[in-house]
Amino acid sequence: MTQKEYALYLGKLIDEEVDTESEYLDLDDQFYAYFQCFMPYGEKAEKIFEPIPNGATFYERLKPIFEVTAQEVLGVVEQGASPGYFVPSKTADKEQLQSLGRDLLKHLLLFAEFIQDEELWHALQGIKTIEIAESDAVDFDSSMHEMWYEAFSNWRLENSDTDSLVAILDEAYYSISCDYYLSAYFQYPRYKNRPAIDFLKPYFELWKYGYRFVISDTNKMILYA
Repeated sequence: MTQKEYALYLGKLIDEEVDTESEYLDLDDQFYAYFQCFMPYGEKAEKIFEPIPNGATFYERLKPIFEVTAQEVLGVVEQGASPGYFVPSKTADKEQLQSLGRDLLKHLLLFAEFIQDEELWHALQGIKTIEIAESDAVDFDSSMHEMWYEAFSNWRLENSDTDSLVAILDEAYYSISCDYYLSAYFQYPRYKNRPAIDFLKPYFELWKYGYRFVISDTNKMILYA
């Protein structure tokens, strides 16, 4: 199956037309918010991955998003609106979040070691505190976080197989929560050169509790909702 044939297949699953000859849109651009079509429970979402080699692996990674967001989705629908993104409930206590933060930091260090980025590794080694905050209290202007994000982004882009069928779902994955870390976690088997350890798994676990992270210039990892 070619990418165009797969795009047409995806369109048929939701009874939508796909323009495979567009001069203005890449194929993947036409699938923004595609997974939202299978809310709230992900019924028949496994069919998305049937044409993809090793498709069951990709489906199993994605399936939990429906489980952790179904009640939030139903609440939005009951108010007569349509949910734009997958938003999990904030259910973790402080101890759980601290544990997830420590696990995430350990995995980021393993990633820095894998890509042989000594500057990033030493910067991450300097983090001694996991702090929990609301998003409006977080300073996102951080050179340390920018260092981490640049290293992550370069790795992701350099190792993406753009000719694969799953590449057509790029925008669909991103638009789950407008989150490149989450998108990369779901697509992890696609990346050519990747750590053996699933280094983004702790981030996914954090997201399931409704939290994200930023690395501050004050040597803290801040988990925020």
